[in-house]
Amino acid sequence: MERSAKGFTLAELLVTIGILAVLAGVLLPVLARTRERDRLVRCKSSHKCIGLAMNMYSNDYDEFYPTMGVDVVPISATEGRNQRTLASLSLLFDQYHSALMCFRCPSTNDDPRGLIVGQSFTPSQCSFAYDSQKGVLTNPGVAIMADKPASKNGWSRNSGNHYNQGQHVLFYDGHVEWSPRVTAGLNGDNIYSFRSPGVPVAITDSFITQN
Repeated sequence: MERSAKGFTLAELLVTIGILAVLAGVLLPVLARTRERDRLVRCKSSHKCIGLAMNMYSNDYDEFYPTMGVDVVPISATEGRNQRTLASLSLLFDQYHSALMCFRCPSTNDDPRGLIVGQSFTPSQCSFAYDSQKGVLTNPGVAIMADKPASKNGWSRNSGNHYNQGQHVLFYDGHVEWSPRVTAGLNGDNIYSFRSPGVPVAITDSFITQN
């Protein structure tokens, strides 16, 4: 009579588990990077779509982009100025842009689906920051929108949307670039800072913020 096949020994099982653990350690980071690359592509596409919506808006409003004005507050050389940027971006919905999820970076937990026409985005509904004070005199190379800053006062750091590795930046002429640094504005301006110490404010300055 033939003997039945023997099962795995404990040593063989441990070796197999070890091999699987090594493979998982190699493959999981690759899968994570692949997912993030896909999110980067979708985030860039959202910037482009919003840029097109802004251009349509500007055609109806004498070449000005959406703006709800400025809240005037004291500023210093290292402080920003408080703009109603989320209210400005919400002007695009839904006449100029009806796809709410385009206002969300897929690398974040933001959820814009609760937005109602005529109401402002909240910080948890919109993944992007904006300079709502640019109009017909703006240089085409000026940054107009980007992934939102790392924090309310995070002008010296990359956006947290993509693990602080960088940010997508939408420029006034409609093109979108990935920048690994916040100094992505015209002439190397910091896109999250209203001004640099000793540098006067100019029409070409960007102050991309979210509040």
